[in-house]
Amino acid sequence: MVLRQAVLPTNGNVSAEGKKAANNAAAFGGDESPLFPQFDVVPQSPADHSYIHETNQGVVGGNKWIKRVQKEWKILENSLPDTIYVRAFEDRMDLLRVAMVGATGTPYQDGLFFFDLHLPSSYLAVPPLVEYHSFGLSLNLNIGASGSVCLSLLDTFDGTSRDAKGARNEIIYAEDACLLTLRSMLYVLRWPPAGFEELVRDHFRRRGKFVILACQAYLHKACTVGTLDAEDALRR
Repeated sequence: MVLRQAVLPTNGNVSAEGKKAANNAAAFGGDESPLFPQFDVVPQSPADHSYIHETNQGVVGGNKWIKRVQKEWKILENSLPDTIYVRAFEDRMDLLRVAMVGATGTPYQDGLFFFDLHLPSSYLAVPPLVEYHSFGLSLNLNIGASGSVCLSLLDTFDGTSRDAKGARNEIIYAEDACLLTLRSMLYVLRWPPAGFEELVRDHFRRRGKFVILACQAYLHKACTVGTLDAEDALRR
């Protein structure tokens, strides 16, 4: 769990200040291309990284491990999807910080979701350790309020049972996920993870107005929550 989470106020002040920040971001409007590089290797690892105090710090796996990590960096540099941003660190090759933009047409649309990764000495034989910047919010079944990330539930639903009750549950789930995404936006605006402040500012400068318009469309029942392409809101 990100340490800041433990000291976040839980009263209504956070929500009010967060809404003000979101409104300020939305006022900029615009949808130009993002300025934040998708991948970069920076000199210094951030002090707020979830694995900054991991016992095996720095170069943990010898020359073979170094070459493997550098190969991974090259893959990331050349192959990242448009909605994913990664920072690697010269002083801590075992650490990565990742930002993902919520996919269009889902309850997570336009959210910014941050993950910290640690590459152990036995990587690739074992997967990286991953922790989500949760701010105390349990975003979905795979991501806990503590920041834990569970992959065991992936690809376990065959999609064959979609009766009326299932469809109704889907709507409730989508509404909850959308509200949690909006709340996470407020926290990210107020406490952006170190090194990604520019991305947060630029993202909400470009996308803030679409977030507000999507909320208005959902509130007025113009469409089902989690199905709106934000640009479509401009035409409603």
